Amino acid sequence: MLDNRYKTNLLYKDEETLDDLIKKLDHQHPIQRKLQFFLDIRGILKTNFIKGSYVEYGCFKGETIFACEKILEETMVMDNYYGIDLFSNEELNLSSSDLESNQFDSKHPFLFESFDEIKEAFKNKNKINFIKGDLNDKNTFKQLKINEINVALIDCNFLSSLESSIIHALDNICDFGFLFIDDYFTNLKKSGLVVDTILRREIKNRNYKLVDYKIYAPFAKSFMILKK
Repeated sequence: MLDNRYKTNLLYKDEETLDDLIKKLDHQHPIQRKLQFFLDIRGILKTNFIKGSYVEYGCFKGETIFACEKILEETMVMDNYYGIDLFSNEELNLSSSDLESNQFDSKHPFLFESFDEIKEAFKNKNKINFIKGDLNDKNTFKQLKINEINVALIDCNFLSSLESSIIHALDNICDFGFLFIDDYFTNLKKSGLVVDTILRREIKNRNYKLVDYKIYAPFAKSFMILKK
């Protein structure tokens, strides 16, 4: 009875129920929040010619970086796209804080069986580059051949990796560059809003200005970074 009462046709002719509307508005894809972020910033990057490279800290299956190139390449401001990951669950080196503050399914499968396989799959994408390495190892970042980062996306399962990724992104981001942190609102009961604390500390250390951009359900948040 309530479904019939609350049809969304008060102003429109469509006989759409609330259930229909909820299904339409709900996420249709696991990485929809990231796709929406790329679509949202596309016009800002292009109009203001915010030039640089995209760096994805924790690229997992390569799906997000593939979609990013599809969406942002038309802006004509993207130098290259870099995805960093271990591409294996066998090389994880977890600290006690990682184990306490984060949740991770060590059996979660990768789409590709090896680093060589993902490189082979993307061999015709000349601007997409993958780097195999630990995000806590500074030597991993030395493999990046970038001038500046204009879009940084951080999707790390562990607090230590997330912190090192934030530091590297801020050290290399351009003025008016964008930062997207996927796990901003996860594990709050265990660690509090620790990601926010880390980010604002690093922003303060550099005398940058952090501009809130958007929240992307269920747990991501994005920012624009002002360096001047």
